[in-house]
Amino acid sequence: ELVENLVKVILTFILIYLGYSLFGAAVAYLISIMLTFILIFYFTQKKVFPILGKKIKTQLITKELFVFSLPLLFAGLFTLIIKWSDVLIIGYFREASDVGIYNATLATANLLTLVPTALMAIFLPIITTLYSKNNKKEISNITMRTSKWIFFLNLPVAFFILLFPKSILQVMFGKEYVLGSSVLLILVIGYVIHAMSHVSSSMLVMLKRTKTIFLVGSITAFFSIVLNLFLIPKYGIIGGAIGTSFAFILNYSTYTILAYKLTKINNISIKYIKFIVAILLTSLIILFVNQLINLSNLLIKLVILVIIFLPIYFGLCLLIKCFDTEDKLLFLDFKNKFFKKL
Repeated sequence: ELVENLVKVILTFILIYLGYSLFGAAVAYLISIMLTFILIFYFTQKKVFPILGKKIKTQLITKELFVFSLPLLFAGLFTLIIKWSDVLIIGYFREASDVGIYNATLATANLLTLVPTALMAIFLPIITTLYSKNNKKEISNITMRTSKWIFFLNLPVAFFILLFPKSILQVMFGKEYVLGSSVLLILVIGYVIHAMSHVSSSMLVMLKRTKTIFLVGSITAFFSIVLNLFLIPKYGIIGGAIGTSFAFILNYSTYTILAYKLTKINNISIKYIKFIVAILLTSLIILFVNQLINLSNLLIKLVILVIIFLPIYFGLCLLIKCFDTEDKLLFLDFKNKFFKKL
């Protein structure tokens, strides 16, 4: 993950600086993907199991595997439809400039998927193993904790974007994209809720309810297309943001209700209110600090605000006791391992 994204960003800067423009960005993307493939192959060969030079006995793909995985394939396609139907419909009904502005806001809101995507890579194998051992108590514990961490880590990202949408779009994409600030606010709300749906959908995978996931995906994709066709011609890119956010909220609500009905595990806690209190207090403080900082360079100003924002939020979370003993043990474990690596 680190190598792919770092190489992509650094090469893009270099090639654009050398005058290769969009072609340079495309080449940087291709090189980063190729390098990632080489690294993955190397670590698989050396660390996991040797692919080359050995005969490996394999079993034929069974009917059960197809029945399990095929609905997930189409569910993934439905998610792509939700994320792309608005862009395509905006491109059909509106100007090309609207597509550019909307894509910029989508890329920014998409930052909220980084945390759940990373955690699901660990969460799903663990709960599946526990489910095979019929350890429902530990599944409930891990489900609650994972949801809590997604909420805790995504809140500061979401609120910082909500506080400074125009500044963020201007720094990341240019002054022309500030017009998309209202769109960004709507999409951030949708993506925050969408991030929480990963836990419930993973629980359905654990239960082998992939056909249910397929059904939910198809319904939400249908609603997304219908809403976008209705809203975009009238309200433009704001209509697209409303349609997409509604589809994500519907997705989350359906997955959460189904997961609770099948497992009786509730991954929403009243303790989340403490995180909301912490982030609201942090936002008030950072708005006050923003008035005091008088800098013409927006990038430096945003960096300073982020450096102030995160410790205040974390400190307030500790102060109003958002974390339990196990959370604190995780913090200590992470700190010890981090410094040991250094």
